[in-house]
Amino acid sequence: MPLRTPFLPRFDAGTKQQLDDLCHWIDAHLDEQIGWQELLVQSGLEYQGLQALFFKYLNTTPMTWIRQRREAQSASLKPRRPILSLVKRVVKPAEPA
Repeated sequence: MPLRTPFLPRFDAGTKQQLDDLCHWIDAHLDEQIGWQELLVQSGLEYQGLQALFFKYLNTTPMTWIRQRREAQSASLKPRRPILSLVKRVVKPAEPA
């Protein structure tokens, strides 16, 4: 008697185009609070479908991807100072006695 595989529900994981559209929307709204409700409304998918979509194409969760995008945006916005100016701020010349 062959072994039966358990029934696993399939979720509509959406398409690559849906993911691209959602990612563009997320990038445009990174400075706002983005929660599950906003993602579900924007994508038109259910929770499991949205999770599956991100894992299928990006191998991560939506919230992790959003956090990484915010970190990358924050890093790119930080002004870069030459190392010498940082040293001058830390090491102050001795005051005359």
